[in-house]
Amino acid sequence: MSPAAACVSAANSMRLTPLLRLDRMESIGKPGNFRRRIRVVPRRHGCRCEAFAYFKARFLAAPVHTGYLRSYEDRRFVPPWRRGM
Repeated sequence: MSPAAACVSAANSMRLTPLLRLDRMESIGKPGNFRRRIRVVPRRHGCRCEAFAYFKARFLAAPVHTGYLRSYEDRRFVPPWRRGM
């Protein structure tokens, strides 16, 4: 993608609501990509609440990561407007 096209794409994405921007970044609507509501329970003090969680089918998440990553190099999950940078 050219730098000009990336700027237009980024500008268009800014007009979306934060949830729709996340959905786009997480490829919601494409096979194997899901958004679900989950209950979040605090470990100590605070209120229970609901949050959106994003899931990918196992065939999209290979290799499976089980901890924090020092750097994230998998371009499949980089937002389209940041891929040319």
